[in-house]
Amino acid sequence: MDSDHRIGQLQELAPCIADPNFCSEEFPTRIVYVYYCDVCNSVLALRNKLEQPQSFLYTTFNKCPGCHFELEASLKCQALSTRVPAGVLLRNNHVRNISGTQTSGLKSLLTNETTQTFQKAALSKGSRLSFGNYLDECGGVYSGQLTVLYGENACQSIAEHLCVRSQLPVDLGGFNAASVFIDGGNTFDLYQVSDYASVLQLDRDEVLSRIKVSRAFTCYQLVNLILEKLPELLGEEKVGLIVIANLLCMFLDTDVDFKEAKQTVNFLSAFLARFSYENDVAIVVTCPLSKNNHEASLRQFLTSRARVVLKAERTGQDTTFLLEKHPLKPCPTRITDKLAFTIGRSNLKLDHFPASLNA
Repeated sequence: MDSDHRIGQLQELAPCIADPNFCSEEFPTRIVYVYYCDVCNSVLALRNKLEQPQSFLYTTFNKCPGCHFELEASLKCQALSTRVPAGVLLRNNHVRNISGTQTSGLKSLLTNETTQTFQKAALSKGSRLSFGNYLDECGGVYSGQLTVLYGENACQSIAEHLCVRSQLPVDLGGFNAASVFIDGGNTFDLYQVSDYASVLQLDRDEVLSRIKVSRAFTCYQLVNLILEKLPELLGEEKVGLIVIANLLCMFLDTDVDFKEAKQTVNFLSAFLARFSYENDVAIVVTCPLSKNNHEASLRQFLTSRARVVLKAERTGQDTTFLLEKHPLKPCPTRITDKLAFTIGRSNLKLDHFPASLNA
């Protein structure tokens, strides 16, 4: 195991100084080493001394309990100045396996300021793709992370618009890069994409030529596109965004064995999280709601590994959004269009609120 190569960032400590006034006689401020997963930002352990990667992995676990990534690839460490009881540090130094409850407890010991500092640092490494409307309240879509959009048909529209916005310059909230759209439901709307390009004053033909659309008609074709086609496409052109639309639909077919479907979706979820992280590309997966009872069971494999989970819900004639998962924000959080309450949805411009969100 070439740990020095695979966890090279471990020694790249960036001390974070918390509020000097935030201390007490009971819990004095001290320097601690926070070990966390760089994929999902789960806090794994606190240490009073810096450990070598091999030693830490031996005394704890090999996979992140949050996203199930192998820690050989995603383990990171940061020095923080924060308030924490010395007894906790001593106990954790001798714990071999930390349960999910204990892991959550470790996270709560950190101050909000210090916890958010290293989480923001993880996000700031990647480029940001703006939604172009009030959904930017959740921060946008970042390269190097997996985002899941599920629920009403608005998810499909958002994903298509993101493919256009990906081509905008960085200073306008884009990636200045092409995008890939893997269509698992034969739903890609060429006309909507073309119209949105015109709204953004982009050349329609050029925009369409930089969206690489691949369609799958069986779950086996979909798996092949993801595992084989994606690496090839990234080698041909600079790609900033990958959309995989309706990923779960074909796995809910009655001809597909559910046990096999679970195993495959679980594998794909891990692959996509790792692929986005290792290739520094944003991946957005859309999942429309289904009456199939197995849909929620399969979706949990995706949401457990995603950094951001956004649900589209129907509220009367409108579509509202619920932020269910985010590394920096309290969840769940309802995201509302504050502008819509003052000027009315019918008057909103297309670049503020995609036309088909309420269709």
